[in-house]
Amino acid sequence: MNSLRHWIPRAAALLALLAALAACGTAPTAQSQSGTVGDARPAENSALDQDLLRQVDAQIAAGKARGDDVSSAQDLRDSAVSLAQKGSAAEANGNLKLAAQLVGVLRPLGDAPTAAPAKPIARAPKPAASGDEQGTTLLDAKFDTDQAIAGWELVGPSIPDGKPLWKVVDGTLMQQGVEGVITSDEQTGLVTGDPSWRDVTVRVSALARDTRELGVIVRQQGQSFYRFRALVFGTGTNQGNLILEKVVDGNATQLASFDGPELNGDTWYTLAVSARGSTLRCYVNGKLVGSADDATLSAGRAGVSTLAMNGAFFTNLQVIGR
Repeated sequence: MNSLRHWIPRAAALLALLAALAACGTAPTAQSQSGTVGDARPAENSALDQDLLRQVDAQIAAGKARGDDVSSAQDLRDSAVSLAQKGSAAEANGNLKLAAQLVGVLRPLGDAPTAAPAKPIARAPKPAASGDEQGTTLLDAKFDTDQAIAGWELVGPSIPDGKPLWKVVDGTLMQQGVEGVITSDEQTGLVTGDPSWRDVTVRVSALARDTRELGVIVRQQGQSFYRFRALVFGTGTNQGNLILEKVVDGNATQLASFDGPELNGDTWYTLAVSARGSTLRCYVNGKLVGSADDATLSAGRAGVSTLAMNGAFFTNLQVIGR
């Protein structure tokens, strides 16, 4: 309790500023808000709230991807971790709550829940062709209603907090965290199609708003598939941001990584992976970024992947080949 008294006076000015921002409609708002800054967190006097820390980290990463100034939230988050390491759990959680309020994970004390501001998603341009599309169009997915994804299958690790939620929103396929309540940095994917698809190119228009990566899946059978992942702004390097993996029975092995700038937030990209025999080729906006050979998986369905962080958008999912 003494530790709580230490951080509350220092936080008063910051809380007042946040309240003013909220009144002006400029305070950040996360789609998932797990209570107010005044609510007690689980075991907050004995350990740092790891669930809240994950949510704060996810929203800080999303803010960086949008180009927002999240330095104050980052400083509070880092001080919370430092205080927890020194054994000051209550003060650490106090700072973490303030960071959570800054990024919209927690509401100001006394505030009622508010809906996330609906910033429109720009219309996706026509997908860029890679030149590797051979054969007929086997799938041209239209995301008109939630019925468009009825029967599609989730792939990815089991998440203890719940089931990753995918929804159709304004003509796009959107990943909405875990059951629309919390976010997680675990992988999640959604697939459809014919298990006999063999030599195909899978391409999709993809946009990141509140996630750290976007991806495309080919030759999926159960929890085995190939996955091409593109990291979103925030890595600070042009090295190894494009990753080709094989996942066998849920265990991922990197086949290759390719250099290239991380993707910008709120920008549509065409991601594509071509599987011909044992050769896999990866494309961004129609440009070949790299290839690898692997004969583990010979056929399967196709789809998209991201992290269960809320804020990955997909449209124009197409499978071309045989």
